[in-house]
Amino acid sequence: MEPVSSAPFVLPNPRIPKVLGILNIVFASALMIWGLCLIGSYALMPVMSKMLVKAQQDIQTKQDTTRKAILEGFEDEEKAATTDEAKAAVAEKRKRFEAEPQPPKIPQMDLGVLGMQETAVRYYVWAEFVSGVVLNILLLAAGIGLVTRRPWGIKLGLSVALLKIIRLVLVYGYAALAIVPKVAVGMAKFQMQSMAQQLPPGQKLPAGFDETMTKLLLIWYTSCAVMMIIVGSIYPMVSLWLLSRPSARAACSDSAKSREPENSW
Repeated sequence: MEPVSSAPFVLPNPRIPKVLGILNIVFASALMIWGLCLIGSYALMPVMSKMLVKAQQDIQTKQDTTRKAILEGFEDEEKAATTDEAKAAVAEKRKRFEAEPQPPKIPQMDLGVLGMQETAVRYYVWAEFVSGVVLNILLLAAGIGLVTRRPWGIKLGLSVALLKIIRLVLVYGYAALAIVPKVAVGMAKFQMQSMAQQLPPGQKLPAGFDETMTKLLLIWYTSCAVMMIIVGSIYPMVSLWLLSRPSARAACSDSAKSREPENSW
C-alpha cells in the first residue's frame, strides 16, 4: 500500500497573488515617481531660495528707487516754488506721501532659518529617499513575481511588506523625535519673520506668540509622522495577511500552475 499523505488539500486561489501583484506594481511605480519629485524639490531648494531672495531684493530696490524719485520730485517742486503758499502746498503733499503706509516687504525664505540645511536633516531626507527607492524596487519585483505566480514572489512579497512596516516605524519615528523639533522651530521663526514684516511700523507680535506657534507646529508635524506610520502600514499589513494564506501560497506553487489553464484567475 502507498503511504497516505496527512497534509490537507488546499484549494489554490490565484486571484490573491495576481491582484496583490498588480497593486504592488502600481504602488511601487507611483511611490518611486513621487519620491523622485520630492527629492528633486528638496535638491532645488537652495537654488529656489537664492531666486526668491534676489526677487525680494529687486522688488525692494525698485520700491526704494521709486520712493526716492518721488521725494526728489517734491524737493524740486519746493525749490521751484516762488511763493510761500506754493511751498506749503508742496510740503503738505510730501507730508501726506510720507504718512502713507509702505508696501509690505516680501519675507525672505532663508533655508538656514527653516532648518532644512542642517546636517541631520539632510542625512534624514536622503536616507528616507534611498531606503524608499530600494524597497519600492523590491516591491515592484515582488509584484512581477506575484502576477506571474512564482514561488519566490510570495516570499519576496512577504519580506518587502514586513520591511516596509519596519522602515515606516524607524524613519518616521526618528523624524518625530529628532527632525520634527528642528523643523518646527525653523518654520515658526520663518512665520514670525513673515508676519512681523507685515505689521505696521512700531507694532509687535504678542509676547509668547512664537512659543505657541512652535508648539502647534510641533504637534502638527508629529501627528503627520504618526499618521504616515499608521496609513503607510495598512497595505503592507494587508499583504502580509493575504500572502500568508495557504490558498495564496498554493496558487504560486508549481504543482498548482501545472493543473490549471494559463489564464485562470
